[in-house]
Amino acid sequence: MRKAAKAGTRQETRGDQGVSVRGFTPVVKVSTGCKTGRAHRGQTMLEFAIAVPIFLALAFAMVDMARYFWIVHTMNYVTNQAGRTAITATTFPNGNSTNGNYTRQQSIYITAMQTNNGTCGGLLSIGTASPYNPNLTNLHVEYCSYANTLNSSINSTGGESNLTWTDGAGDYQDLVRVRVDYQFSYITPFMKLLKSTANGTTTLEVSCVQRNLGNPALYLNP
Repeated sequence: MRKAAKAGTRQETRGDQGVSVRGFTPVVKVSTGCKTGRAHRGQTMLEFAIAVPIFLALAFAMVDMARYFWIVHTMNYVTNQAGRTAITATTFPNGNSTNGNYTRQQSIYITAMQTNNGTCGGLLSIGTASPYNPNLTNLHVEYCSYANTLNSSINSTGGESNLTWTDGAGDYQDLVRVRVDYQFSYITPFMKLLKSTANGTTTLEVSCVQRNLGNPALYLNP
């Protein structure tokens, strides 16, 4: 007599010799690792809550660094253009002036303001050329006398900070410095820890130093 067993049980053949086992098919329970819908959603939300703040912080930090280099590049460009006006002793016409021209220092201011408001879209707060209204808090034109540069080493520790600077465009062979300041504010909270003041801003300063070596006769109107 042959008796068939259900799946997962052994099949037997009964005879005069007793019971002989022909085969055995085990029932194996395999865990697929799947969770219930509620547990799976909870895990996804937890991962999202951890990853998103980190991603946003990195994204805003990248924006901050892009803004930083953009502004520094603009400051370099403005000071370099103004420095070219300084060393060539260029003056611009002024109908309100008795001699018909702006002074050399005023002309340097105008170059800086025109470059900023024209080419650079007014990114820096250094005033306007028309009407003439320089912001002397953030825009500076200074000179160091030729004699002072001989007595001081500009290449020593501290560089140009070792020299004595006076407001004005200077004379022939004097050093002239065009300096622009900018109050930079980070938008990322943890980036404000990088050299920030109490109000969360960082003072950026860029200067261009040149020596007045143009036509000596042009430096008579500082």
